[in-house]
Amino acid sequence: METTAEQSLDVLFRGEGIAILGASTKKGKPGYQIVENTKDAGFAGNIYPVNLTADSILGFKCYKSLEEIQGRVDIVVMVLASNDCVEAAKAIARRKDEKGDVAAVIVVSAGFSELGTDQGRSREKALLDQLVPRGIRVVGPNCLGIIDTYHGISTNFDIGHYRKGGLSIITQSGAFACSYLKWATPGSLVGLNKFASLGNMSDVDVVDLLKYFGEDERTHVIALYLEGTRQGRALIEVAAEVSKKKPVVALKAGKTKVGSTAVASHTGSIAGNFETYQGVFRQAGVVLTPSVCEFYHTAAAFDKMPLPKGNRICILTVLGGPAALCIDELIASGAVDLAKLSEETKSKLREILIPAANIGKPEGLIDTTPSFTEEQHYEVFKIILRDPGVDGVIYLNTPPIFIDEKALAKNIVEAYQSFPQEERKPVISVIGFGYSVPKLRKTMEEAGMPTIEYPDIAAKVMINMVRYSQYKSRFSKQKVSVLAPETIPTEKAETYYQEIVKKTLTAGRKLLPEHEAYEICKAFNIPYPPTQIAKDWKEVEKASKKFGFPVVLKIVSPQVVHKSDVGGVIVGITTPGDLKRAYDQLLANVKEKAGDVVIDGVLVQKAMRKGVEVAIGGLKDEVFGPMIMFGSGGILIEVFKDVAFRMAPLDQEEALLQIKDTKAYEMLKGIRGALPSDLKALTKLIVNASNLIYKVPELAELDFNPVLAYPDGCVVVDARMVLK
Repeated sequence: METTAEQSLDVLFRGEGIAILGASTKKGKPGYQIVENTKDAGFAGNIYPVNLTADSILGFKCYKSLEEIQGRVDIVVMVLASNDCVEAAKAIARRKDEKGDVAAVIVVSAGFSELGTDQGRSREKALLDQLVPRGIRVVGPNCLGIIDTYHGISTNFDIGHYRKGGLSIITQSGAFACSYLKWATPGSLVGLNKFASLGNMSDVDVVDLLKYFGEDERTHVIALYLEGTRQGRALIEVAAEVSKKKPVVALKAGKTKVGSTAVASHTGSIAGNFETYQGVFRQAGVVLTPSVCEFYHTAAAFDKMPLPKGNRICILTVLGGPAALCIDELIASGAVDLAKLSEETKSKLREILIPAANIGKPEGLIDTTPSFTEEQHYEVFKIILRDPGVDGVIYLNTPPIFIDEKALAKNIVEAYQSFPQEERKPVISVIGFGYSVPKLRKTMEEAGMPTIEYPDIAAKVMINMVRYSQYKSRFSKQKVSVLAPETIPTEKAETYYQEIVKKTLTAGRKLLPEHEAYEICKAFNIPYPPTQIAKDWKEVEKASKKFGFPVVLKIVSPQVVHKSDVGGVIVGITTPGDLKRAYDQLLANVKEKAGDVVIDGVLVQKAMRKGVEVAIGGLKDEVFGPMIMFGSGGILIEVFKDVAFRMAPLDQEEALLQIKDTKAYEMLKGIRGALPSDLKALTKLIVNASNLIYKVPELAELDFNPVLAYPDGCVVVDARMVLK
């Protein structure tokens, strides 16, 4: 039976024989530290240091070449000068052909494609050409390799033995991930399962490891540090499947280019790195964190705490100010509500706490005041966690000098552990004094209760847990692709819009005339106002009579991208007299501000009643392919960039979540007595627009801005489409 790509990674974490090419006798050298770290990690298999001059290293017999090793070799680690790696790869290839044992190579060495030179790229290709065709998986080059704490494997020259746990790390920066583990060590903040530093990702990449860790039973949470990927859509598809089973927490570094068409379209110009990744990761259930601190603590909390079953969070505090900061963060997210404590809970708390304690003002807040003894913590925690209206707790304290650290920790931990596993709720503790109370923090962390120094970060961690729990619940009973199947227009409609596209490209144009853009909209069931192109004044007059006043006039010119910039749009035309004046003014404006441009005609459009202005856009991203954007409309989209992105195509449920990711959602819900907009119609429009950008390969970008949303539907009143 053929081995899958994921199964071929097993040997990386379960190999029984490791050969280290470039092993060193000098302590501090990478070739020495890898031998030492694998030994310290408790590797039960055979370690074969390869060194031309030494007899042994750390008690392990040395070999002068790979050929000398008689025992089974599953993994080869290269810690060599880059020029020597290709020759070493040839030796590995010969061994594979003769003995058939080597299944994975970890190239710690640098000096390859990361240099950005032809020589570096050529060297990397020559190395891979010897290994990959033989089914040998390659990690790196330019990496720190892998760690498996349960099987005692560590090719990392920084990290050896590490506390076991459920966190698995995938990283494109070995140094960054090692910093995470070093940071977490003193307080036992995380326990590690697996670690994979991928470097140049010449063979084994993020998608491979994400899929593999997704099936790994010991992995409870995956922490992903990503700089870039060549497989954007594959990454999101895999991440969506993994996220249905376990959380993926990501930190993204670096930028993605949208393309030269950005200058011709609003959509491209606002598609920044974070907004794009935020949208597609949200679509796949990945928790994308904007800061290192939030990344560290979110991954740690997911490893130790159960998921909240709802979004009702209780704040238990000894500290007024930090609690207020925490509440602000929770409420501003729009994802969390403060818990409504039952009257029974409030009554029991009043019996225990002093009269000055604040219980339920506002709802969900319990401020005990500093008069909160070690023993009281035990009873109060049990009372709160037993309340069915509480889905999670954020606890804040700076233990005063008269509080016994060990006793405080003991009471909190015992109260929490008194509940069976299936009844436990997430508790995030803010210890404002940090490591000035080391016994308290370490006792809680080792008992699986995460501690954080900052109230705003604790709130963000809880928000991340709530949002991920909601995503997981959404897919708990069904297997659904992150991408919805595209809607295919009828054969007649498809032939029609293909003719329009072909005609524009044949004419040497990239910008579709607006009236022809509407014809393509028609094929995808995208609503727009009654519209007609007029070649002269008589046709303008005739079209306005046909539609009835009020009407809008727009210039049609292949050289005018943004019509409003040159006075090429005139609104508020309510009478025949207004119409003539507007027509003459339109032509004069364009001549004055745009010069001697080609004018194909004037677009006459039925004026629509006022509605909530939103925008929908689409683009072909170089990483993720067809993308759909939603946000606030009008010219303010460029100022506030209130937008959310998703990969196309998508379904109406995902489109609604996309809308809710923006501030425009508040307007659409209806404010100051206004009726709420028709979200069903709007999500259908987003879905149809996503099908359009996905289905038409020649289409580079589209802008529908503004789209007017009404209580009884929605309509696109300006359409711009740019071809490749």
